[in-house]
Amino acid sequence: MKRTNTKKFKQKVFAYLLECIDPEAYGKSFKQPCDKLNFFKGCLYSEYGHELLRPGMTKQKMIASYFSGLPSCCTIAFSYCDIIELSKQWHDVNEFTEKEEDKICENWFNFMACQMIKLCESYRVEL
Repeated sequence: MKRTNTKKFKQKVFAYLLECIDPEAYGKSFKQPCDKLNFFKGCLYSEYGHELLRPGMTKQKMIASYFSGLPSCCTIAFSYCDIIELSKQWHDVNEFTEKEEDKICENWFNFMACQMIKLCESYRVEL
């Protein structure tokens, strides 16, 4: 599997996540990353905060579940083809093995949730 902890890779993922936060459906517009992340946080907790009350639920699991439900405030890739194409771009590769593709897709929402938490931390937005 390709490395996901390089600075270059993280920058690509963080830029993608910020781009995916879409406040326009709510009649809002934000230019600053902090504002976008706080908007995401507000939507997350108002629409899905109840999930944290479930036994064994963590913030990462909650965000992964939220992403897999295709929230209107954040439009991350969800189809197998889109996930693989994005991953190829981020890793600067032309192809993955079938096993790698399966692993990427299987872990997609959990990975993106982890990256969203790290992105929020980098802007001091507490989830």
